[in-house]
Amino acid sequence: MGHHLRKPAQRSAAWGPCLLAVASLCGCNLAGPLAPASDNGSLGPLYSAVSSGDRLPVRPGGSFESAISFRSIDGPGASATSATGINLRGQVVGDFSAGAAGEAFHWTNGIATTIVIPGAALAYARGINDNGVIVGGFVDAQGAEHGFLLAQGALQKIDAPGAVVTAAFGINEQGAIVGNFIDANGLRHGFLLQAGVFTTIDGPGSQWTQAFGINAGGQIVGFYLDSDARGHGYLWSEGTLTTIDAPGAPTNTATYGINSRGQIVGFYDNSDGGRQGFLLTQGTWIGIRLPRATQTSPIGINDAGQIAGEYLDTRGRLHGFLTGRPNRPWELGPVVTGAGAQGAPSSSGRMVPRDLETAAASLGIGAVGGLGRGSKSLSGTGSAAVLVR
Repeated sequence: MGHHLRKPAQRSAAWGPCLLAVASLCGCNLAGPLAPASDNGSLGPLYSAVSSGDRLPVRPGGSFESAISFRSIDGPGASATSATGINLRGQVVGDFSAGAAGEAFHWTNGIATTIVIPGAALAYARGINDNGVIVGGFVDAQGAEHGFLLAQGALQKIDAPGAVVTAAFGINEQGAIVGNFIDANGLRHGFLLQAGVFTTIDGPGSQWTQAFGINAGGQIVGFYLDSDARGHGYLWSEGTLTTIDAPGAPTNTATYGINSRGQIVGFYDNSDGGRQGFLLTQGTWIGIRLPRATQTSPIGINDAGQIAGEYLDTRGRLHGFLTGRPNRPWELGPVVTGAGAQGAPSSSGRMVPRDLETAAASLGIGAVGGLGRGSKSLSGTGSAAVLVR
């Protein structure tokens, strides 16, 4: 797949949501607020995160291409950039890799602010709500991985009870957070953190479950791997999980973002080994591929229909992107047709990855290599954070 994220194999997890009654949220102070610093030079360089050629022409002959208005987003000196969350104000969060380091960023109006957590080996931002509250994760100096919440100048560390790894991926306007964690037995679960209570989310027969997006109504999307190591998207609502598979997809489907209109974005692996992005709106599947991109991965969508994500160019470089506001959803691309649009997938043409790690890597997001490094206790002290503009 040519993707940057690699994740370790995990053992099979039994299905059945349960409640974890204790939330571990360690409040810490930020060295600076989210607003631009008055003394910019003392914090770091100001950089534009928008590359040239914001609108590219359609390449002839591409049946899944359309003249999408979009902006490429690249971190300074980045070899890979991923945009993973967007709110109604058009603010974007994500991460980029520059050398050996991985950094989180907040982007608005063409300018990106790097989120730096002192002492962290790397950090990544994944979600942002309409109030500007950001969630993501970081790896501390001891190699343990934690989630974080960044709100109004304060950083909170997020650790699921009994977990060895925790990461936060999405947040809605009510402050409900979704993400995933690895338990002491090495099993990976999705979670919902709401009003101080962790609820686990596991797909049926799942070996691996992650929760990525949540809307204002509390609907959650993500993906899980079944007993055959095939990836499925899902919609979780009030304890009920509905499996989502793209029409005719021979293998993995992943759902990553959902807005308050119930529109879902994600992607699936197709039969030629490539990746096809999609928007699922009112039961209609719309294919998304940016012009001149070899792969397009929509990850976040706001209530105006703007989409953030990542794409690979013809040279194999990963960029973040942000689309304009479409007047109508079908302006983004053609309708995708095929059997098995939702529910149990057909077994015809099925391609099962050789192992769980291969399957998970093909569905991973983010320029920064994510989850799975933490193997130590998460009982360490909290970190302060600064926003470098």
